[in-house]
Amino acid sequence: MPSRTYDTDGRPHGPDICEGSQTIDRGGDTSIYGLLYLPRGRGGRGLLNIKNQCLNQEASLRRKLLTNRDPLITAVAREDAGYTPLSLGWPDFPANLILLLFFTGCVQQFISITSANGKICDNNFYFVLFGRNLEKIFNRGLLTHQNTLYFTRIIDPYAWMVSIVKAKSDIVTFNYRDCVDSVKSRCDIINNGARFRLLVKYCLMKKCLHVPVEFLVRTGRAQFFYMSSSIIGDEILSEILLSVLFQLSKIDFTFDLTNSSFLDLTWYVPDLVQLELVPCKSLGLSISFSGERAVIVNVASNSVGAENGNIKIGDVLDKLNDIHITSSCKGRLHTLLRSRKTKPISLVIAKAYNPQSKEFFMPIKTLFKDININCDIVVKQYEDSNDEVSTKKIRIYGYDLMYLGFVDVGSSGSVKQVEKAMKSMLWSKKKEGASVAYGLTVNRIDKKVTFEIGEIGVKVRDADTNEVNKVQEANG
Repeated sequence: MPSRTYDTDGRPHGPDICEGSQTIDRGGDTSIYGLLYLPRGRGGRGLLNIKNQCLNQEASLRRKLLTNRDPLITAVAREDAGYTPLSLGWPDFPANLILLLFFTGCVQQFISITSANGKICDNNFYFVLFGRNLEKIFNRGLLTHQNTLYFTRIIDPYAWMVSIVKAKSDIVTFNYRDCVDSVKSRCDIINNGARFRLLVKYCLMKKCLHVPVEFLVRTGRAQFFYMSSSIIGDEILSEILLSVLFQLSKIDFTFDLTNSSFLDLTWYVPDLVQLELVPCKSLGLSISFSGERAVIVNVASNSVGAENGNIKIGDVLDKLNDIHITSSCKGRLHTLLRSRKTKPISLVIAKAYNPQSKEFFMPIKTLFKDININCDIVVKQYEDSNDEVSTKKIRIYGYDLMYLGFVDVGSSGSVKQVEKAMKSMLWSKKKEGASVAYGLTVNRIDKKVTFEIGEIGVKVRDADTNEVNKVQEANG
């Protein structure tokens, strides 16, 4: 019988790890970790793996020291580049542990906020930082290409998070399945990146974000989706991550799950304004598309869209009559508007500027450069008390050009007339008034104008008065 030793409390330990001068090893592992652990089959007590425990303690101590604000500890940590087992120096600190450190710090901030009766909303700084780190963790070491019998399948975090719903496992709870179904039913999401972010929000609201990671870890399927060098693919780091995710089930979040605008670009969401307007043939809004977004470039004064001043130039038309507006709707907005002739018109507007915080929503602001909107004038809309002055007399959108004039080509509708008209304009005398060139009457104007590219046409506005050129309006 192997002997037992007793500690000071009289509790027996497992059998001695040494018999005489010979060392008992586990499966050929002669390291110190192998010596300290004996499974039940070898006469031990089946204790937890000491190697895992040591690494967990090192990670905990490392995290505690790196978050300490004491100047002396900070200075020592900065110089510790491999001098101690903790390796506190940032250059040699493992990237996975750094990521877990930031991730855990965000969760600790959540606990502090909720303990002070605060709310964690969509645009909370720590939530956005949490989301970015979570996204990095889920993408780090992901096996994005999987070969099937006939084709190569592309995998992203959202794809595998949805795929586990088909598994018959008690780990995959009803709440998690409901979250996945809710995201899959949404028609206003552009890509899987946006779906992943929305799914994370749903899971946080229903306290089941730990489910997908727990499923991979407990069933051993992490190896099918992640490399062993990743956080989720690592035996120890995945347990640390899972313990942090379990803490999130104790925290209450306050998200607007209906607001999925711009989730394909950022974790931040814009302020949305929902409007219900009277039935009409025209809203008085001019739209220009930049990428997938429909940016409002003009609001006609005294129009239905100008009521209450809720719609400003630079805002994005997110939904029209419950239809999400993307570039696929280009040229069909009038059709969508006429589809409900006798019913109120519903709009969802994503605001470009917040007058209270005096900040732009950056993803919308980046669209301004593409369609040449002046940011300073957008801000001035909110500062002016007279909306008519800000939207009519001040040029906000468009390209500065010189309007040379127009040419009357008669009843002929051939496209060849375009080149002929351009040549006649270039060869005409540079003075105002009518002249004849190439047999066509040229009306020379030579005036500075603003050229606006709308959804289905163009407009030429006087640079001084911002009025639509009457000749241009009458001729097309």
